Amino acid sequence: MVTTAQNRRSGRVLGRLLGLVAGLAVFALLLSVLVVWAAGRFAPPILDSALHSRSGCSLSVESNDTNLLLGRVRFGGLRVEGSSRWQERALLSARELKVDFNPVSFAGDGVRVIRELRIDVDELVVVGKEDYLNDNNLGDLIRSFSPRESAGGTDVREPARFRIERLSLNVRRVRVIAGDGTDRRRTVVDREADISLEARDVDAASLGDKVWKPLTSRLTGLAARVGVDAAVDRAREQVLRAAESLLSR
Repeated sequence: MVTTAQNRRSGRVLGRLLGLVAGLAVFALLLSVLVVWAAGRFAPPILDSALHSRSGCSLSVESNDTNLLLGRVRFGGLRVEGSSRWQERALLSARELKVDFNPVSFAGDGVRVIRELRIDVDELVVVGKEDYLNDNNLGDLIRSFSPRESAGGTDVREPARFRIERLSLNVRRVRVIAGDGTDRRRTVVDREADISLEARDVDAASLGDKVWKPLTSRLTGLAARVGVDAAVDRAREQVLRAAESLLSR
């Protein structure tokens, strides 16, 4: 039987991992944009190559019902594995990734319109080294999509504009592994999460109020509130920078 002390320790760890789990929403947005960008130019299997070249991660799907002319992407049985840096390769398994978008909006320089973005996650696996809160597979993935400075300095392109009319995120289980690749490998957290988030008309300006704050509220139902405001601010900054980098392509 799990003791009260064990529950408290698990709660503290989950609290510290708030920023990492919030990064799942970052990944949902990045993946949806990458799907539209890559699949619009190549066959769907090339999406795996595009993700691997950027982050070292790999992606596979069991079913694919995509019609870009109609602005529809459907992936079932989606799995993302971490780079070869990690002995435990599992990162994310999702029942469904659904993206309905306005194809015309991705052809010009205006607002990129995603009518619906839904990701239904069975399990999120955060794998880290000994300092797993700062050195882990999810952090590697998100950082790989941050804009890189050019030889002449910081990219000064106008930030891309986007609007997600309906966003839905569900996470059923969270697993955290520390000491990957060492004899101190251990499972820090393995528990049901049942995190759900619904939002409408999300853009860069409303991302904090409509996504990060509600997501924070649900996550703090699992753990004590530890540095939430700072974690949310950092996560929000990461998603804005990464979204601007991808959407401006």
